[in-house]
Amino acid sequence: MATGGVDTPLMRQYLEIKQRYPDAMLLFRLGDFYELFFEDAVVAAQTLGLTLTSREKHKPEPIPMCGVPHHAAKGYVRKLLDAGFKVAICEQVEDPRLARGLTRREVTEVVTPGVVLDTDHLDAHCNNFLVALHADGGVTAGLAALDLSTFELRLTQLDDTAALLDELARLRPKEVLHDETLGDRLDALRVAVGGVWQSVSPQTPRLAAEGALALLRAQSDAPLDPSALARAGPAIMAAGLALQYAASTQPMRGVPACRTVFYQPADHLQLDEATLVNLEVLSASAERTTHGSLLWVLDRTTTPMGSRLLRQLLARPLRDLAAIRRRQDAVALLVDEPALRQPTREALRAVGDLERLTARAVLEAATPRELSRLGRSLLQLPVLAAALRQAAAHVPARELPELLRWPEDLLADVAEALERSLLEDAPATAREGSIFRPGFRAELDELVQLAEGGRAAIARLEAALRERTGIGSLKVRFNRVVGYYIEVTKANLRHVPQDFQRKHSTLNAERFTTPELQDYELRVLGAQDRRNALEQQLFEQLRREVGAQAGRIKAAAARLGWLDVLCALAEVAEANNYCRPVVDDSSTIEIEQGRHPVVERFLPAGQFVPNDLVVDGASGAMLIITGPNMAGKSTVIRQVALISLLAQVGAFVPCRRARLGLVDRIFTRVGASDNLARGESTFMVEMRESAAILRHASARSLVILDEIGRGTSTYDGISIAWAVAEYLHDRVGSRTLFATHYHELCQLAAVRPRVRNYSVAVKEWQGRVVFLHQLVAGPASRSYGIEVARLAGLPPPVIERARQVLAALEGTAPAADLPLHDRLRSPAAVPPLSAPLSAPLSAPLNAAARAERAIVADLSEIITERLTPLEALTLLDGLAARARAGGDATSSAQAPTREFDRPD
Repeated sequence: MATGGVDTPLMRQYLEIKQRYPDAMLLFRLGDFYELFFEDAVVAAQTLGLTLTSREKHKPEPIPMCGVPHHAAKGYVRKLLDAGFKVAICEQVEDPRLARGLTRREVTEVVTPGVVLDTDHLDAHCNNFLVALHADGGVTAGLAALDLSTFELRLTQLDDTAALLDELARLRPKEVLHDETLGDRLDALRVAVGGVWQSVSPQTPRLAAEGALALLRAQSDAPLDPSALARAGPAIMAAGLALQYAASTQPMRGVPACRTVFYQPADHLQLDEATLVNLEVLSASAERTTHGSLLWVLDRTTTPMGSRLLRQLLARPLRDLAAIRRRQDAVALLVDEPALRQPTREALRAVGDLERLTARAVLEAATPRELSRLGRSLLQLPVLAAALRQAAAHVPARELPELLRWPEDLLADVAEALERSLLEDAPATAREGSIFRPGFRAELDELVQLAEGGRAAIARLEAALRERTGIGSLKVRFNRVVGYYIEVTKANLRHVPQDFQRKHSTLNAERFTTPELQDYELRVLGAQDRRNALEQQLFEQLRREVGAQAGRIKAAAARLGWLDVLCALAEVAEANNYCRPVVDDSSTIEIEQGRHPVVERFLPAGQFVPNDLVVDGASGAMLIITGPNMAGKSTVIRQVALISLLAQVGAFVPCRRARLGLVDRIFTRVGASDNLARGESTFMVEMRESAAILRHASARSLVILDEIGRGTSTYDGISIAWAVAEYLHDRVGSRTLFATHYHELCQLAAVRPRVRNYSVAVKEWQGRVVFLHQLVAGPASRSYGIEVARLAGLPPPVIERARQVLAALEGTAPAADLPLHDRLRSPAAVPPLSAPLSAPLSAPLNAAARAERAIVADLSEIITERLTPLEALTLLDGLAARARAGGDATSSAQAPTREFDRPD
């Protein structure tokens, strides 16, 4: 940073502070503005659209400078955070009027994308995670996720890079800390996860590990479980990195104790990154917003705590049957008892973000307005408790679920203290005054009366001076620099009395004072200063008292979050006609009249076509589903996955009836997309996701496959799809839904006992195709691709030419005995376009057609039941060789013949 010509005390003070925060944009408080200097000013002017000026313009090297008003700083800080910058807030920590020499300034807070406390900068519906990573020297990595705005710290260790990526996809961190232990994985993780990454350097490994454990113990709000610590491994070091970094952002107040949770991803139904995206669980893949996602359908919560909790529950469904049923019991009661649900939801609407408001109180950052909001929220606790007690009285035959019980502590003392002390319209900052209700403190009431009485006297003085001088525009004004003064425009200076004492001039006016005004000023300002000082003192004391009750308030906030989520799930269930599924330990998925929870929301009521489906791990674990595009194959298989996910969240599901065996993981291979950021083609993404499924799926998993192999040549694609299906059937045994356009895969049902063929029905009517969106047994008869192309709007000549080529390829066109290129030109065929198919294309097509006819003719003569296994394999090998050679080779095996029946 160029600092030439810096020789003033103010700029030396700035540079001294900037050296302590070299990687942050330093907002340096000067009066009513935050100023930025040097390179910070240049970058900020470009990022924020500010005018770049300079300081000390008379010097050979003026200092670049830009600034923002202090009252508008929050918006500018948010823009800098969104651009990935850290922001150091440097305040005047003493009253400039009382300072001897240069006003003392210190950085009071460093705001980073992962450490944000101001609720104006936070999304109320999401956690704001700072994630730290540390590896153990091998592939295992420790992960710590800290949300300082809610005092949450989560620790886990992950066995490989894929598991680490999946966990990061669930957490969606705003900022990631790492040390050198990640090694070669760092670049791949950066590209995959995105966001802001910060490198940190721990001390020597042993000291760092011991220090991390000591810091973790000190910063946890309860004693840590020794067995959990023993299993945490490198996550302890990651926690130390996160806590140390967070502490560096709070130089004036430190980091409060956090609720520490140790967990393993395998404790829940695991959803990897691809599944979260492909099923659009938390956001719609096209828009990257919640609109159009499963979360969007379910989120009828009314509090920020409930909204954040719902997001967490969807990312981590349960695997424990007892826990699932406890949630179902609570949702069922709320569905059946709207007299309980509606009053509860109404009371919750009046509740603010208790978690984040409490965190700000503990960190001594809460404003009067925020504490007032906290107090009004706590007043709803008795209302909620009364509603729950009343519900329990109305349902004596049923035990009130634990999740719907309210504890004895209603925080009445905290609510009463806040209600009694703070004005309902308390100001946004403590500096503004007017914080407390009349009667809260007698001493404060006296100062308020004196200060406001003095103001009234000054107003009377202004009226008297106007009358005395005859200057109608005369004003008595005040500012912090010169205090009270009389302002007279220059056009009226001839009317100024002799006893007016001139203070200073402005462009259009002169400013004066009088002995009487000076007397009033002493009384008013003295009372106002004493009032402001006392209000600040009383507010800080009240804030500390509230912060001391943080544990109780956080417990209530957690209870409110659960109530909110359960009420929301019940509201959705009733509004959308969901049912309570039977969740058990079987390997069966049985769905009657199932619907896609998101797609049906975009259709008029009653237009979504529901479907029945059974996946039985013992007899029919793999369903091969064929049918044309737009028929609904993808919707059917996705809705099965979403229904299973919802069931293990403990929610009701969009069905008439459902029985769902527990799932340990849901895998999806859906859609065709590349990943340019990772340097991967569509086919590479497809194969990478397929490989992950084959490596990690188990017999307990649910696998959703949509169009495996279409990113490469047809023969390669069919081969890969066939092999993947066989592997899942033979070795993994997972419950699998396989949607495909490769009709050849339907033959798997003839050779694999647990494969079943299904298709999505269509109907041909008056030369058009009607999609029925109904799942039926058996394979599809054809793909109807040309009809879909017609519906998509391809020009009629292209559609007609496509039909001509298809007929020639299938050998069904008139003069089918002619070579392919002759058939395409035949007068009996559909009139060709002006540019017929070229010879280089028609020749291989002609050869392929001859080969296909010859092989089909031989297949029609095979009597399959007379073949021994060895003969069948030999025959298949010969047919494959003929296909590769063009179909002219002589069959390598002879067998008794009969017509070959294609399996259903």
